[in-house]
Order: sequence, then structure tokens, then C-alpha cells
Amino acid sequence: MNYLLDTHAFIWWDSQPEKLSPLVLEVLENTHNDLFISVVSLWEMQIKQQLGKLKLNKPLETLIAEQQDVNGFSLLPIRPAYIFTLSEDRPASCSNMGIWSWLGVSVFGRKTASW
Repeated sequence: MNYLLDTHAFIWWDSQPEKLSPLVLEVLENTHNDLFISVVSLWEMQIKQQLGKLKLNKPLETLIAEQQDVNGFSLLPIRPAYIFTLSEDRPASCSNMGIWSWLGVSVFGRKTASW
């Protein structure tokens, strides 16, 4: 299964895994799952660091490279089709955007899974 982590889940997975539920940890540790982080999360972390609202244990570039190497994270780009899907009449969902399951995130005000 494919999983997209939100920013907090990604940071906690790297530096404070005790903040994640046992179910989320199980999903993250399952080598059969494909793990993704959006480039938007990278942007968010960089901005928060610059504003002094986020302190990481290592440089962001190092953190991302290590997570890609050690835990097999892939970067998910933002494609215009993902954004355009939001304007469609049908309810927004992860599958509409080509994203499968989200960890630690409420999508458009509703939980996609119970974690």
C-alpha cells in the first residue's frame, strides 16, 4: 500500500516516534508499504525553520536524504491535476488525487482513516 505522511508524522517518525500510534508505527515499519512525503511538506519545514518555529536535529537536506536512504521514502511532487481535482463536483478524496492513504492527516476536514 502507498502512504503519504503529513509533515508532523514525518518529523515524529524521524525524531519522536513515541508520538505516533502503534498502528501508524506498524504501517511505517512494514517494508511492503511505499512511503511518501510531499514536496509541500519540505517547503513547510523549511519555512518554519526560517521563522524559528521548527527545530530539527539535523539540516533538512540531511534529514530527507537519510529518510530516503534508510526508510525508503519517496518525494511526491505536486502535479496540477491534483489541484484541479479539488474543483470537481464529486467529494475530494485521496484516490481522486492519485494519493492512496494518508497518515496523521485530516483530508478536507474529515479523517480518511482511524489512526
